[in-house]
Amino acid sequence: MKTDNTLPSGIHDLLRLAEQMADGLTLHGPFLKMTQTPAEEFRALLDRLRKAETLLSETRVAKADAGQESVAADAALLQWLVKAKRILLVIFGSKWSDRWLQAGFTHRRTNVPKRMAARIALARGVTDFLQRNREYQLAAMQVTGEDGCAALGRMIAAQKQLRAAKAQCAAKKRTRDTLERALRRKMRHVVVLLGVTIRAHDGRWLAFGLNRPA
Repeated sequence: MKTDNTLPSGIHDLLRLAEQMADGLTLHGPFLKMTQTPAEEFRALLDRLRKAETLLSETRVAKADAGQESVAADAALLQWLVKAKRILLVIFGSKWSDRWLQAGFTHRRTNVPKRMAARIALARGVTDFLQRNREYQLAAMQVTGEDGCAALGRMIAAQKQLRAAKAQCAAKKRTRDTLERALRRKMRHVVVLLGVTIRAHDGRWLAFGLNRPA
């Protein structure tokens, strides 16, 4: 039979044990003179951690959603650039030349860059070129300056949303971690107090969700 009272590493197991400890403090704390860890103070900290964990879970979902939108927006932008490039190949030729510079191909190649920042920069160049030279636009293929602006705008908005979601998630995690450390200190304190207050075989250990050391 397990007799040690090591605190769980997982947050959800920790919250379950803390709830039992809070009940134990409410029931037995006054009689055991555990005044250094009042039940009300312990439960208030537990409630704050539980709320912080819920908020962190929500922000993680929001970050995942923002990540999916960023991937979808990037795929849409890439698809638009590939279609636009087909038109530019007819205009400028299959090999890169200085003529390609006017459409934003400043990397001196005709390929669509793999890096997201470079693709966004290229999309700006291609969009500007099509807006300046509307005779090259092809509405049937949705290769117009307006289509480019829409795809580019979606990509930029998605990136902004993802950065905000990541920042919010990091902030919520810092808050959660701070509260978790504080609750763990309280819980370890309860274990120590019980060790010097009641005997190892006392059944009241179980009321705190703990194992009897005996």
